[in-house]
Amino acid sequence: MHCDGLQCNPNLDTPNCCDRTMQCGSHACSFPDVYVHKNEVTKFCIQDQTCDTDCCEEREKCSEHTCGNGMTLTANSSRRCTGAQCTAGDADDRTCCFHANSCQFFGDCADGTALIKGADHKHCHGQHCGEAADQDLNRAECCGPRASCDNYQCPYGYKDKGTKSSELCEVTECEASSQASKDTLNCCDQNPVVSSADAAQGNAPATTDTVSNNNLDIENNARHMISSDFSVVLLIIASIFMQMRMAVTSS
Repeated sequence: MHCDGLQCNPNLDTPNCCDRTMQCGSHACSFPDVYVHKNEVTKFCIQDQTCDTDCCEEREKCSEHTCGNGMTLTANSSRRCTGAQCTAGDADDRTCCFHANSCQFFGDCADGTALIKGADHKHCHGQHCGEAADQDLNRAECCGPRASCDNYQCPYGYKDKGTKSSELCEVTECEASSQASKDTLNCCDQNPVVSSADAAQGNAPATTDTVSNNNLDIENNARHMISSDFSVVLLIIASIFMQMRMAVTSS
């Protein structure tokens, strides 16, 4: 890099020769679910270049955390502690652990109900979720009505079931619409393949063989049209050639 003149001028050449800096305390770490501020708020970094490296550090994964009494480490490998190192206490326990008697271990929801969202943060009554004496209390605490298919948007290739308004999604909230979703099977029917001819006449859905035959007919018709057009062109050329011969003979 060079200054604009023979001598550098601080007022004119700073943008040419210098990077803009900022204090770490003013920088927001990218991907805050993964990174956290270092304890260096007064340190300077080069804006838009080195601030993530200079000011932030990776949050430790929950797999390194030791849960408190009566709690079990989450199996979710993407969860991280609140700081660069996991620490004993409520903050990281809430992020990384769940109680051994959490509702996610309750497997006896009544018909038409399912485990509520966030069941791993709700607790069964008693020390274990499977105690028969607490079944009704646990159903009230851990289960909720399965969502109705009414608002489920069937994906491409599917249509609403005729009984959609009375059908239910798998859990208390319908999944995002996709062909792989179990809720698609609950709420939708697959669209049959229909040929254009059958659709125009209102006939029953065509089989794969019928659609193949229709495509073959279209292809043969196209070839016939091309052949006919080529014959017309040849006749026009022959006519022009005969007229030219007659004109030469006359002269």
